[in-house]
Amino acid sequence: MLIIIHNSSLIFISMKKFSLAIAIFAVSFVSANTFAQQANTSVTTTTTAPKSAKPTEGYNVDNHMSRDKRAEARTARVEQRVGTLTAEQKTKLKALFLAEFDQLEQAKSTLSPENKNPFGAIRKKTDEQIRAMLSPEQLTKYTTPRCS
Repeated sequence: MLIIIHNSSLIFISMKKFSLAIAIFAVSFVSANTFAQQANTSVTTTTTAPKSAKPTEGYNVDNHMSRDKRAEARTARVEQRVGTLTAEQKTKLKALFLAEFDQLEQAKSTLSPENKNPFGAIRKKTDEQIRAMLSPEQLTKYTTPRCS
């Protein structure tokens, strides 16, 4: 016989009933967790468009920005950072970013243990070229930390 004290009163429960109650609780707890895990793993969502879907203007089939859109977006970020760019600067920047994308793709396909991270060097070279084409006023704005 098991004696449980609850709210200042004694409750007498036989060991069989107590064991049965614990077993029922354990089974229900385990089955609820198993059901929850099955429900979570069976639900899969895809964030990319199906391959058969027609891509949105400026996006590829996987719903990623096209190279041109990415180059335009980066040019816009530079312009936002430094102020107004001339048409010539915009054209040069877009061409620079497109060339950088080609270099990054080539570097990605030729990764080796000796040259683990060629991407940083490519980005640094692009940054140097951006700095070279900016006016002194723009360069001051470009080199000023953004989080000040």
